[in-house]
Amino acid sequence: MIKTEEKIVRINRRKQGEEVRVYQTFDKETGKPIGGSRFTHLHEKDSEEVKMVPVENDIETLRLEQSLWLLDFPESLDTKLKLKGSINVEDALLPKEWLNSRNWRFYLVQMIERIEYWKKKNGPYDIGTEQTLLKLKEEISYINDSDPKAIFNGIKKLKAPLGLKKLESLFKDFERQEMLAIGSKDLVKDHFTESARKEKIPKEAKLIVWIAKLYELRFFIRSLRNASWIDAKLEDTASHFIFEGQTVSLAQLRSGKIGTEDLSNLSSVLSLHQIPCA
Repeated sequence: MIKTEEKIVRINRRKQGEEVRVYQTFDKETGKPIGGSRFTHLHEKDSEEVKMVPVENDIETLRLEQSLWLLDFPESLDTKLKLKGSINVEDALLPKEWLNSRNWRFYLVQMIERIEYWKKKNGPYDIGTEQTLLKLKEEISYINDSDPKAIFNGIKKLKAPLGLKKLESLFKDFERQEMLAIGSKDLVKDHFTESARKEKIPKEAKLIVWIAKLYELRFFIRSLRNASWIDAKLEDTASHFIFEGQTVSLAQLRSGKIGTEDLSNLSSVLSLHQIPCA
């Protein structure tokens, strides 16, 4: 008989002592995960753990909140990937029941990008996850073919007064420092232009994924605007970036400096391109 043990693999802390704990069962001998993850909720410190409410009992709430499910409920995708747990098709496609068409496409794009990024860094998946990835790509292909307007209709390219080549070089350096997702350099031409004319980004374009801290993105954009590398309003710039699975908001970029930020990594990369850290 297989000997197993259950461990806490992640704790997501929220405000005022609230926590979501993620449990996983492991084979004691091999250390491999067995079955799916178990989620519990603590309302406050030292309170009793409560099992997370199954999604089928809360579809309306998910619809109202437009929850991105495995992307943020609560970090289920990241947990499964790190544990090399199988991501089945049913779980991955469940949000189709409550997401509107815009957010459904956004969800698919992000799921595919995150899974493929993890695969490049860590190697192949189990068959179940590979099948899920293929199904996600089928879904996004169907949407792209049937909805030519897609999700990015109306978003304008940002003006790059100093040219695209400089931005591509800058983005490449931020990729190397793991502050921008791999492939961000190749997105420059989709999101920026040297032309004075207004241009829409391509309907098949991917948003730029920021993987460092949020406050670093805030200072990154401020620095580029102050140095005239980007000529665009702050609210227009925000819509081109994604942080933790969601499009960056104007409010997130407007937050002021509080004096405790560590900007050393950001400053070091910006300095390579003679850009002062704002």
